[in-house]
Amino acid sequence: MQATRQSLGLFGILLVGSLFAVLVWMLFFYDVVKAASSSTLVWLILIGVAVILTAGMCWAHVRRRLSGQATVDEVRH
Repeated sequence: MQATRQSLGLFGILLVGSLFAVLVWMLFFYDVVKAASSSTLVWLILIGVAVILTAGMCWAHVRRRLSGQATVDEVRH
């Protein structure tokens, strides 16, 4: 979670989350997924969290490859 927050920032997390929300809305709008199934909704939320975390990790790797500068977490003792 911390790597995603550092690489994407709050705006990036909101952007990826809203993009995923639009995709979920399209699934409901075109009746690919039925709204009555709570189990499906839980799975979509879990997939959404996974997409946001994956996008953050991938963006950290892409930024490191493009800039040559690694993302390092500060460790305080």
